[in-house]
Amino acid sequence: WVDMAVVGGQVAPKAVAANAANAEKQAASGVASEQKALIEATAGEAIAGGAVAAPSKGPADALVTIVEISEFECPFCQKAGPTIDALLKRYDGKVRLLWANNPLPFHDRAIPAAIAALAAHRQGRFWDYHDKLFAGQADLSDANLDAWAGELGLDLVRFTADRQDPTLRQQIDREQRAAAAVGAGGTPAFLINGKLIEGALPLDQFLPVVDAALSAALAAEKDGKSGDERLAA
Repeated sequence: WVDMAVVGGQVAPKAVAANAANAEKQAASGVASEQKALIEATAGEAIAGGAVAAPSKGPADALVTIVEISEFECPFCQKAGPTIDALLKRYDGKVRLLWANNPLPFHDRAIPAAIAALAAHRQGRFWDYHDKLFAGQADLSDANLDAWAGELGLDLVRFTADRQDPTLRQQIDREQRAAAAVGAGGTPAFLINGKLIEGALPLDQFLPVVDAALSAALAAEKDGKSGDERLAA
């Protein structure tokens, strides 16, 4: 939906303090809280549905966490994929990627696709299925959702049962509420240690944001701050 737009500045309650430095500190704290809530929302299905983990790439203790707020019927989300892959390769071991579903209301196959992806996730194949969905984005029919599961060798009986499990739709609803709370109205959107970026932007527009987040996180780590505190750094 969103192509070339950047939201500079952090997602946080409006600062009312007169002192700019103090206002910035308060904003950073709000960012950390909201990003933490979104991260916790992406893990909800792992708790409720018995999956081994929320969909993620990269080490759990990475200094920089990127939450990709996306959906499978959006052409700009598909366009962003190679850029995010390049970003993970460039910062190998330093960045963790988390997926958060935000199916847009005018894409009628976005929710079925998201549910199918979480069903594949329960069998440890979220990212492979994610790639199938984007490659076949032009036709996200039920027949194709089943066919791609078969191509990946998933247990189709379990896959079908999981697609009918209301827990997965509830998980998507949780993620959408958390995405709205951080101000992500369209897709794709990305939270990079609390910094909101919207749109399928080129790699060179992500790099300064990641570099700044990494530098701040390294400084915070040096000061002995926890992972949650580093989100506000």
